[in-house]
Amino acid sequence: MSASLRCGLIQADTRWLDPLANRNNLAELMDAEPGCDLYVLPETCMYGFLAGADTAETIQGESASWLREQAAVRNAMVAGGLLIAEDDRIFNRMIVAQSDGGIEYYDKRHLFNHGGESELAGYSNGVQRTRIEWNDWRIDLQICYDLRFPVWC
Repeated sequence: MSASLRCGLIQADTRWLDPLANRNNLAELMDAEPGCDLYVLPETCMYGFLAGADTAETIQGESASWLREQAAVRNAMVAGGLLIAEDDRIFNRMIVAQSDGGIEYYDKRHLFNHGGESELAGYSNGVQRTRIEWNDWRIDLQICYDLRFPVWC
């Protein structure tokens, strides 16, 4: 196992429903933290929290492709939250792009219903745990409210 895992935790001022501006801003923020092994971007980082289902992309869409490109350019993993449309449902999904072009993902299991994730936004909850291995590190993927359920973590 590598003795250290250098993480860049990127806190961004998300531009509401403006994926291009958000991608440019996030790239600049990652540029300011060179040499990380893993960059972690915010939940729903391309649109803003509780963006409508009409903003959802596919796993082959522009934002997921951008995450893969950033991982390749930075020779690092880049994790970011996107809204993904799949099988007539919308998921609040954490995508982890690897420098070799591969991706892993986790769908938020515990939706924040007090904030309207299932009712207002129409998101579907995930059903499985995702743990990835990278450089002998085991990384358990979680999204925000999921951390409130330690038995799941």
